[in-house]
Amino acid sequence: MRTHVLTRGVGADYRFLGSVPATRWWQEFRQLTSFERPTLLVHRHAEGWELYASAVPTERKDRMETVIRMSLVLSASEFVEEDADLVLALVGEWLAGAEPSPGRLGTLLDERFPAEDTEELLAGSGPDNDEEVAGRVRAALAQLRDESPADDGEAETILAESWAGAVTDAVVRSSFVRRVRSMLNADACGWAVQLTLAGAEDVGAHHAQQDEPLVALVNERIPGGWIELAPKAVRRRRPGTVVIWTIAVATAIVIGLITWVVHVWQPVVPAGSR
Repeated sequence: MRTHVLTRGVGADYRFLGSVPATRWWQEFRQLTSFERPTLLVHRHAEGWELYASAVPTERKDRMETVIRMSLVLSASEFVEEDADLVLALVGEWLAGAEPSPGRLGTLLDERFPAEDTEELLAGSGPDNDEEVAGRVRAALAQLRDESPADDGEAETILAESWAGAVTDAVVRSSFVRRVRSMLNADACGWAVQLTLAGAEDVGAHHAQQDEPLVALVNERIPGGWIELAPKAVRRRRPGTVVIWTIAVATAIVIGLITWVVHVWQPVVPAGSR
């Protein structure tokens, strides 16, 4: 499981402790959420899965006494059961209550990334730190997993392929976690996202322009807890140049035929009658 950690130091600005992810794929939802608030994004595609968890508060503060945050970017190209268990522990803790929160994850990461160690990692940030950073994150997630309650597997589940639901609804949150499990197991593809700014209508508009299934948790009261999202909108294609020329030529031919018929069948008036 590839692991990236974004944070800052007392003086150093936010940057990754190790290598930088190949792409900032989470920017797909930059208009629908604030990454400075706890946001959870999971994406499953043909090459594997990836997770982004932002704004985990730490006990560290910068020079302005502002709380320093950490963000995790995890990914894998194949299914590994232990990795899936760690990710599910993170997602379950994140959505344990009606308000999305990293919960104990922040405390566990603080234990693995104390201030002095984090400053050293920041000073020498780069690929050489990857193994150490991944080991510390894995240890925090393993403890979180060991302390997490087991899923009884009997909870009600939303079966629709794409939906938006109120994050305050327990059934909606449980369905979200189960979708993530299916995505990690490669039984489902698409997006599972918890957003801070968007409502169900915004999510629906975003989904209408995409090709992948999407389930989203939003900060909005929704009658019944959730709504199904319509599939991708069918867009009208603009006629191409060939089509336009074909129509123009056909129109010219029709006009020419009409002119010829009128000319041929025009009555001949005798000269003496003029």
